[in-house]
Amino acid sequence: TGKHGVKDGRGGYEPRFTINVSINSREAAYKVLDAVAGMMRSTLLWAGGQISFVQDRPKESTRIFTPANVVNGVFNYAGTALAARHTVVSVTWSNPDKNYAADTLLVEDATGIQRYGYNQIDLTAFGCTSYGQAYRQALFTLYTERLETDTVQYGVGLADVDVLPGEIVKIADPLFTEAAHGGRWITVSAGGGMMDRPVPFDPDRTYTLTAVTPSSEIITRTLVNPNITTATIAVTEDFPEDMPLIGSMFVIEHDLLTHRRFRVMAITEDNGNASIQALEYIEDKFELIDNNVLTRVEKPDFSDLPDATSILPPGRIELVFSIKLISGVQHGELKATWTPVDDLFLRWYRVMVQQGDGEWVELPPTVNTSVEILDPAIDSVVRVVVFAESHTGLQSDPI
Repeated sequence: TGKHGVKDGRGGYEPRFTINVSINSREAAYKVLDAVAGMMRSTLLWAGGQISFVQDRPKESTRIFTPANVVNGVFNYAGTALAARHTVVSVTWSNPDKNYAADTLLVEDATGIQRYGYNQIDLTAFGCTSYGQAYRQALFTLYTERLETDTVQYGVGLADVDVLPGEIVKIADPLFTEAAHGGRWITVSAGGGMMDRPVPFDPDRTYTLTAVTPSSEIITRTLVNPNITTATIAVTEDFPEDMPLIGSMFVIEHDLLTHRRFRVMAITEDNGNASIQALEYIEDKFELIDNNVLTRVEKPDFSDLPDATSILPPGRIELVFSIKLISGVQHGELKATWTPVDDLFLRWYRVMVQQGDGEWVELPPTVNTSVEILDPAIDSVVRVVVFAESHTGLQSDPI
């Protein structure tokens, strides 16, 4: 808990977890242990013929996964259900100021309520006699359900079936980056090695390498930036004697790109392989919880791709009227031209036209940056509105 513990919510400090409980009735041992574990954000794990505790706390990554060591190279993502994203927590705890009678603490997440609506969950803080600990339990629930909203499922071979629930894994999925930043070693030496794929290096970025040693230790080294696209890299500090093996995994990150981390929740057998289910892991929540802070905080951006949740609008629009000859007959033509959108997710443009006080008319979608309106009204105002649309159906602001 640090030198002074964590804030108790009343101007002082206290241990992060304390338990004050008298168990005076017969209960199944597993049930009692599970209640005690839950008090400190832990779950019980039965493995290898023994029970152990798995706690949700700040941890380092223990495994690396990329398409190179995943069945078919595919990660399957899903979002948690909206019903599972609670925005109000009611915590029942034993209040020493009321002779340890049951008391209720209600914590509301204004940001979450605005986004997901009023969704309350009722919790009982087992053995809790501290206001601050009860409040932190509410914050833990709110931050976990607000920030850790993505799940992932993927298959692995025999080399990775020994991963355990609760472990934190780093996933380098090229769907979230402009290039593949993870793979396997072709050659390895103390000062670097050759990767199984070329990686583009931006001269303005600082790159770090994460690799796995034969003893399953995760090591990190700063890379010498080659400023080109290459499969050969060098590290600024030599690998240890227990250096990565040929064929083992690596991932590369830079100061603007950090790969996503997930907490393993379950491992099941799947046709001779293993299927891993994991939940998004956001370590930033723990500092906020320990400081009794409930604030508007968003999950970090793990992608160097353009934002897929919005699309840029077209630039300046220009209208030009001209006379053209069609089959020997003169016709007026109003040409609308706009500056193109530089957005990876652009699908096409939508154009709407209003002549005078008439109805707005939507023209067919176009991938071009201009449209022609034949025989526009010359005795009234013609209005043209253009907006961009993405492949997911998002629309930009109109111009």
